[in-house]
Amino acid sequence: MEFRNNIAAAFAEKKPVRLVLASTDDAKHVESGKDASKIKKEFHVREELIGEVVEFDGDNYVLRFVQVPKK
Repeated sequence: MEFRNNIAAAFAEKKPVRLVLASTDDAKHVESGKDASKIKKEFHVREELIGEVVEFDGDNYVLRFVQVPKK
């Protein structure tokens, strides 16, 4: 629910979004459809990408990311 609310707000307010990848050593737990909120994860921010929510209908969304020029 929190993710959906954040996507809706980013879409409505035209706010940028960052790509954050989550990884775990317990992939089978996630792939089986079990609750992944309690398992150990590592998060990796893709600093070189900035995105926007280009479509959102309440259920489905489309994100578009572009590479940020290096400083």
